[in-house]
Amino acid sequence: GFLIRLAWAALVSPTAQHADNLFVTRRGLERLMAGETPYAYFDFGTHTNPMPYLPWTFLTYVPPFVAGVDLRITSFILTLTLLVAFWFIFRSLKIEPPVRNSLMLVLAVFYIMPINVSLDEQTEFPMFNLMTVLTFAFMALARFRSAAVAYGFALGSMPTALFCIAPIFFFLIRTRPWRNVTVLVAIAFVVAMVPVLIFLIWDAEAFLWAVSYTPRESWKALDAGNTQYPSVMPIIWHQLGGWLRLVHVMWFLLFAVLAATSVRTVHGLIALSAGSHLALVLSGPYVGPHLVQIVPLLVILGVAVGAARLEPQ
Repeated sequence: GFLIRLAWAALVSPTAQHADNLFVTRRGLERLMAGETPYAYFDFGTHTNPMPYLPWTFLTYVPPFVAGVDLRITSFILTLTLLVAFWFIFRSLKIEPPVRNSLMLVLAVFYIMPINVSLDEQTEFPMFNLMTVLTFAFMALARFRSAAVAYGFALGSMPTALFCIAPIFFFLIRTRPWRNVTVLVAIAFVVAMVPVLIFLIWDAEAFLWAVSYTPRESWKALDAGNTQYPSVMPIIWHQLGGWLRLVHVMWFLLFAVLAATSVRTVHGLIALSAGSHLALVLSGPYVGPHLVQIVPLLVILGVAVGAARLEPQ
């Protein structure tokens, strides 16, 4: 799978029409190295794009940029790291070898699927995927402070990490002492917000305008009845237009209530979080395969945790 990704990168040159955010990332890094905020608006001739990413996603591409190599090597390494992390997670959970080997086979197939190779080549979600999986894996292993650090990185990578925040928060309230919950929330907040605060201090107007552009314009399009503009994969309920906000809020509240009243195990938490993420993505204005790539990964992790029959300590 790693060699396939390298071969694709060598043989297929990216274009701004299919991987515009990769070009945005490169231009943003050029601005950063020149002492300017990377959160700007970029014109590609056929269309324009702002820097859409939160800092922890954007900053993971600094090493290959400085080294003068293809930026996509960051995505390839992070995805391979995720695969290796799953192997160690399965061994730490002490899953029976037949189950562990079966899960690794599923991951191997998932890793080499063309859609996932393509997403590694053209999107920048691997940091978010890795940190989200590690969040729940550390919770299954009762390493809650490590989980808080990982979730902080996820929150500082992609705003979609908020789709799991209600299940995680209410699960912690039900299973951990209040003082411990406060510490964990503080850890996640600091990890997520330190780089955000740096860019806010640098140029708050540019940062807030850029990172809010896609959701803001997508909701505006739905309000205007344009169901084609915001969504990569238009769904029939986008015909509801701006009323989708109500659906969005109802899903969020439903999963929060379920977490607050029913979930007591990490296995249940992972299942609920995967469902919450999927429901909130599909009821949002912008739907694409990169936004739901984390869901099958959480399902695999959930199966592993269920097979280990672990409970939080």
